[in-house]
Amino acid sequence: MPLQIGTYEAASNTPARVETSDSTNVVKSGRTAFLMDAGVQYIDEGEYAEAERAYLRALVNDPGNPDIRFRLSTLYIMMKRYKEAADILNALTVEFPGTSMIHNNLAWIYATGDEMKNGKLALRHAREAILSGPTQPPLWNTLAEAYYVFGLYDEALRASECAIDLLKTQNAPEKKIAEFEEQRTKILRAQQAYKRLLGTDDEK
Repeated sequence: MPLQIGTYEAASNTPARVETSDSTNVVKSGRTAFLMDAGVQYIDEGEYAEAERAYLRALVNDPGNPDIRFRLSTLYIMMKRYKEAADILNALTVEFPGTSMIHNNLAWIYATGDEMKNGKLALRHAREAILSGPTQPPLWNTLAEAYYVFGLYDEALRASECAIDLLKTQNAPEKKIAEFEEQRTKILRAQQAYKRLLGTDDEK
């Protein structure tokens, strides 16, 4: 299925939370918001290097801003710079331990991120994400991928079906449902192949 950054949907272009008690802070807030919006626009246009520059400049303007850091980590996942993304996200988990999308995106990195693949960590973070957002279909989709990478196909299939059921109850677009069903098909095929290998399938 297409890369969805742990099935993270791009956030709306909301200005960073910066105090505006005087004119200096008003200007700072406006500049931060402008740079963040620019980053989103560059991503939409596929200009990832320009997006990175915009986010890094926003961080210089507002050091430590968690929204900017999260968006930068998301960009790094899109650029397949998984180590840099994981470093940012792991730091954010210390500051915001109960935030589902931080854990979700870490799970996605550890499930799909080339040299960063780690089934144990993928499952750990995917489960943490579910605890904080049990009704969010993308989190179940990531949990399914984590189980799949770990070779736990029965559990992966259940998680994938849960994600699809949640999407349908929330009247999600057919295109989104089709993407999740594609993942389910992948898992089902792996499950069937594994059962044939073990000689435990029901086919005669």
